[in-house]
Parts: sequence; structure tokens; C-alpha cells
Amino acid sequence: MSRTATQWSHSISGTGGREGLAPRSALVEPWTPSSSVGWRAYHKAMFPPGGLVTPWVRFKKMSTGVNVARRLWDQREDLREAYEAEHGSEQDGSPHRHPGIVIDAVQWVAHAACLGCQWIDMPGTSMEEPGWREASAAVARRHESSHGEFRAQPDQ
Repeated sequence: MSRTATQWSHSISGTGGREGLAPRSALVEPWTPSSSVGWRAYHKAMFPPGGLVTPWVRFKKMSTGVNVARRLWDQREDLREAYEAEHGSEQDGSPHRHPGIVIDAVQWVAHAACLGCQWIDMPGTSMEEPGWREASAAVARRHESSHGEFRAQPDQ
């Protein structure tokens, strides 16, 4: 027996994973970490909310997705602590309200990010490209010099 298009729904991981057909009843709400964890902003940037997903995609966002977001966040926090040790923890005393950084703790992709807010450039810059560090740093400097307004979104 053949199914109609309304009985099937596409499920896309959004992270370069496989696309497949799943029965609509097999789709679930995507998982989002608690608002009490600092790395939630990075996880949310990597996996924007919305739409139903397969249980497998939900599981991957809860496991691998969390590990990647936490690793990037931990590097950001290490860099923030080093920055504050040099410039102090008060934003009024620091040279920049939105100090830009490059986060490269996860292989293959570097991300521009900010120490003054929770912004991270997604999807980032491939480390296979020549000049990836300079390209990522340029995005971070643009965010910094715009006082946090530049967010490297496609519409800007």
C-alpha cells in the first residue's frame, strides 16, 4: 500500500545529516537545554528552535550537540577569564564592551564569538580553507567594532 504525501513528513537534522522520510506520528518536539546552563545559547545557535524532528535527531542534539556546544562554551569561558584577568571583570573598564574572539576547540570549523555577550557566528569558517583564522577574526572584529550589533547573519 502506497502512502500519500500528507502521511509522510521530511525530517532534516539541520547539521548536514541524512534527510529521510518518517511517518508524521514518529516525529517529536526537538530538545532544548535548560535556561540555567550557560552553553544553552551556543546550542540554540547551532540548532535553532522550530519544527518536529525524528527521535534519532533529537537524541543526537541531546548527545553530540551538547558535547560540541559545551566544548565551544568552555573555550569561550577560558578566554573570557584570561581577558578579565588582564582587563578586569567590569565592562566599563575593559577596552571593548564586545571583545571578539575566535573559537577553534572543535575540529574543522572555527567560530567568531564574543566575550561580552553570548553571540557565536554560525555556521563558522571551515578550517580547511586557507586563511580560516584571519577570516574568523575579521568577523569577530566586525562584531566588536559594531558594539555587538553585527551578528554575521545572512541578511547583513
